[in-house]
Amino acid sequence: MIDVASQVSLQGLSTPTNVTFYRQDRGLLMVTPRSSAQGTLEVTLQETTDFAMDRTALRIENNGAVYLN
Repeated sequence: MIDVASQVSLQGLSTPTNVTFYRQDRGLLMVTPRSSAQGTLEVTLQETTDFAMDRTALRIENNGAVYLN
């Protein structure tokens, strides 16, 4: 379990790869991916009550494409 204000760095992941998200209480999550100036992918997770915004997985392809599901 990761604290609300935590940061985690995942390095050396082979691609393609999937990252799955879930809240301990099984609530909804809004996931916001963003590319940083250093060429890394930053992902922000926030609680949401909007079913349309809920995301459970992120896929990173070999070519660097990122998809949310």
